[in-house]
Parts: sequence; structure tokens; C-alpha cells
Amino acid sequence: MEAGVNYNKEKLHKVGYFRELLKSNPDVDESLRPLLQLCRETLVRLQKTESALIPSLARDRFLVERVEHLMTIPAVGQSGRYFTFTADFSWAMA
Repeated sequence: MEAGVNYNKEKLHKVGYFRELLKSNPDVDESLRPLLQLCRETLVRLQKTESALIPSLARDRFLVERVEHLMTIPAVGQSGRYFTFTADFSWAMA
């Protein structure tokens, strides 16, 4: 972290590790704890929203057809860049 706190990068997004890191690590300044907790809660909320939204969007026939059409365009589709399902749908909805 930018604040110079030692942590295990592989465990950082595991359930419980972040909370334990905030609670037990003396390197985490007290003034940073609320901000770090807010950032973590926002990240988790966005991940849950995306997890619910993507399957819902995938069931929309119009959007699926639009994404399939966009993927046939050389500059958008198979350009050698990796597009996630989320990115494909954001293109389709534009």
C-alpha cells in the first residue's frame, strides 16, 4: 500500500484478511482506517453488483445480438486485445 504498510498481496482480496489487516497491523495509521474500510466496502459492493448485472444482461437477446455484431468489427472484435464480457456490454450499450 502507498502508506508503507506490509501486507500479503495474494491474500489482500480474500475474505477476512483485509479486516484482520486493518485491525491488527500497527503500521496502518488510525486516520487511514475509515478511508481504507470505505474503499474495501465499495470494491466488494461493485463486485457483487457486477456479478448480478452480467448474467442479467446476458439474458437480454437484443444486447447479446449487438455484442455479437460489434465483435465482428475488426477494430472492436478480434483485434488482439482481450475484452471482458463487461466491456463488451458497455460497448453495446453505448
